[in-house]
Amino acid sequence: MSTNRAPVYMALVHYPILDRQGDIITTAVTNLDAHDGSRLSATYGLKKFFIVTPLHEQLSLVHRVRAHWVDGPGAKKTPTRRMALEHLEGAESLEAACKVIEDAHGKAPYLIGTSARKTEEEMTSYEDLRARFETEDTPFLVVFGTGWGLAEQELKPSIHAFLPPIIGPTPYNHLSVRAAMAITIDRLLGVHEVI
Repeated sequence: MSTNRAPVYMALVHYPILDRQGDIITTAVTNLDAHDGSRLSATYGLKKFFIVTPLHEQLSLVHRVRAHWVDGPGAKKTPTRRMALEHLEGAESLEAACKVIEDAHGKAPYLIGTSARKTEEEMTSYEDLRARFETEDTPFLVVFGTGWGLAEQELKPSIHAFLPPIIGPTPYNHLSVRAAMAITIDRLLGVHEVI
């Protein structure tokens, strides 16, 4: 059970996203996005996991995956997967995801961005954000980008602050977004006991 006071949400954005040339694109939703993000959300007590894409065919995939595991044959076969996929929701934009959160809590969420690169935007530390989770009742939305990262200038609403990038001990810096999501959420909400 989550011990955080603030409601925390997560979004995986597939548009607006940058490609390697810096152009704005829409990336494809994968089945792994839906399952891994949902399992992460259930494990760490997130309220919802949004997959954000404006493409109706891709939103339909998100809804079909959720329906199979929550209301369909998958729910009976694997109840633990049902518990995870109940967290999944498709949204056609980040703005639409924020509207769902605002409707649930009566206030707009505070948006926290992530990036593999250092950004010029306002930064917040993991420690400060963890402390805010414990002392505030504002909803928080942690936003991840696919492809080569979020097209920050195109996002509506704008992100309030960014977390520092995840840096390993080598020069290689190209984690899968699902690995970055897991590391980030564990740093923010994990119970870190010395064994």
